[in-house]
Amino acid sequence: MKKIISTISMALLAITFANAQAPVKTITGNLNGIVNWSNDTIYKLTGKVYVKAGGTLNIAPGTIIKGDVATAGSCLIVTRGGKINAVGTPTQPIVFTSSATPGNKSTGDWGGIVIAGNARINVTGGIGTFEGGNLANPDGTTSDGQYGGLNDLDNSGELKYVRIEYAGFPFAPNNELNGLTMGGVGSGTKISYIQVSYGLDDAFEWFGGSVNCDHLVSFRGNDDDFDTDFGFSGKVQFGVALRDTAVADAVSGANGFESDNDAAGSGNGPITKAIFSNMTMIGPKQTPTTTINPSFKRGAHIRRNSEQSIFNSIFMGWPIGVHIDGDSSHVNADNGTLEFNNTVLAACTKNLDSTGGVSWNISPWYNATASANTIYTANADVMLTSPFNYFNPDFRPTSTSPMLTGAAFTNPKLATGFTSVNYRGAFGTDDWTAYWTNFNPDTAAYTTGYLPLAAPTVASSSPASCVPGCDGTVTFNTAASLTYTFLPTGPTATGNNVTGLCAGITYTVTGTDATNSTVQTTIQVGASANPATPTSVITSAPSNTPGCDGVVTMTPATGLVYTVSPTSVSVSGNVISGLCAGTTYTVTGTDNNGCSVATTIILTTTSINNAVKNNISIDVYPNPAANVANIQFNLPTATTVTLSIIDMNGKVISSNTEKLNAGKNLFLFNTKILTNGIYSVRLTSNEFVATQKLSVIK
Repeated sequence: MKKIISTISMALLAITFANAQAPVKTITGNLNGIVNWSNDTIYKLTGKVYVKAGGTLNIAPGTIIKGDVATAGSCLIVTRGGKINAVGTPTQPIVFTSSATPGNKSTGDWGGIVIAGNARINVTGGIGTFEGGNLANPDGTTSDGQYGGLNDLDNSGELKYVRIEYAGFPFAPNNELNGLTMGGVGSGTKISYIQVSYGLDDAFEWFGGSVNCDHLVSFRGNDDDFDTDFGFSGKVQFGVALRDTAVADAVSGANGFESDNDAAGSGNGPITKAIFSNMTMIGPKQTPTTTINPSFKRGAHIRRNSEQSIFNSIFMGWPIGVHIDGDSSHVNADNGTLEFNNTVLAACTKNLDSTGGVSWNISPWYNATASANTIYTANADVMLTSPFNYFNPDFRPTSTSPMLTGAAFTNPKLATGFTSVNYRGAFGTDDWTAYWTNFNPDTAAYTTGYLPLAAPTVASSSPASCVPGCDGTVTFNTAASLTYTFLPTGPTATGNNVTGLCAGITYTVTGTDATNSTVQTTIQVGASANPATPTSVITSAPSNTPGCDGVVTMTPATGLVYTVSPTSVSVSGNVISGLCAGTTYTVTGTDNNGCSVATTIILTTTSINNAVKNNISIDVYPNPAANVANIQFNLPTATTVTLSIIDMNGKVISSNTEKLNAGKNLFLFNTKILTNGIYSVRLTSNEFVATQKLSVIK
């Protein structure tokens, strides 16, 4: 009986933490060249850490990075010309968080992530300085705290499936780091699937630049969720914000969106003209009587000559829904450079607001038929599943929600860079926050990275009954709940139990868990021993050529059902009659398990001794063979023999005739020319016919 072979080829399954504490590595100062961080180590950012120009920081999926609470303003700064590649997966997100212990984490524990690029911004001179110069490098490189340039295609790397928790350090009023700060970041940079939680200042802030972003989560922050200024022109789709009723910035007020061209509201270019689509902005007011922090302001505050536009979005539960602030922004709205289309306001204390030196009424603009905007009285009218649940929110529309339809992408601003969907808001039926987000990070110890599970192993098995039988089984040993598929197809799985495995075939097994993460392994089953090759004794030779009255008796007499090809013979038990002289017959014996074995016979008109009578046997080894088969036999006398290899259809694959000496003879046959299967090795001379089975499995 052959053993089961199981080979692990890859493992990537659901989130799991290892039991042991991972080592902690303190990171300070400058990162130059190529730097790689792995998920088997915890990295502690102590002070300002700079990825210098020309350097690249690569962070493996599942890696944990902690900002040092004990060192004020610890943060990661990717300088102009530097790159960060932090690409996690849904089950192995990369987490930037506080070094505080569970239960003691707080907003502003550390500084956050700052990315500086070379794309255009609209400040005088084209170069901006982060947070009043507070990010200048202590090594004297002032430019490490600056951003902006002339290359809108600039590439600062990629962030994907990343969480940023408890960030946002205040250097001074209005000079605070955000969760993710982007200054002059170009469109060659990729930002997607980012969650910023419990930030002290804004969750996401763009200072100019042209980077495009998608699938952003702002959770229970202090100031604004999405802040754009200094000429940001990127495109953002699929974003959600959920506010804490009690937490809002007492200095500047808390908004969902805040957008300025610049602080003075000038006409400096490039103009802030970011385009947002499919945003779900959940404010603090779950019901009209919900008590909220008085510093909460607006779902969207567009001011200071901004031309930011918002499409296909939802604003729920804000004190003020949309505020278009100032004459320049009013002009932009009237000119169509600032637009709100196919957007919903619900349960806002005041839906629309506008201020400025010239009287301007926002209502006709927002409610214009062509804008296709909607206002609802209650949050319940929007019919989202559980949007105000702080620990397990579900922002998807219910099956009868009007949000499942009503989106439009015909506006020229949405012609490129956006995915056309039917639904308004950030979600349809798919919850893209699943697995990689964490809405209760204060309880997470983060003592190890997010590590992959091992592939399933074979717990038990049974071989196929024969070759090429397909009744082999395997039971996998894994704690994960997996759905299995097979290549080649044929086997089936019920739970971890696999049936229908054919002997000699290598199967690639793919296991998929509830997160759609996959693991692969390969398995191969052997077979129980096939029946021994039957032998034949000539009872009577054909009387003449081409006489067809030959008779042979097969051994064993019982246990096998014999069939013969060609079929123009008579079979009675183990006696075969009607054999023609000179014809090669393939005799197949099949046992009670359906396992079969074949041999060949050929008769001449003279009474000849068969291999058994002459005590001639053929040894084939290894058998099964993969590359070379050794064929060995003893001859009683020197004679001319023909050695043939015949397939199951009776086709001669190879044949060689030569005169051999008496005694041991050995042939080496190259089985590489054969496909997997069963073959007959036939040795013939004028005195005998001998056969043996050859199995080829590669």
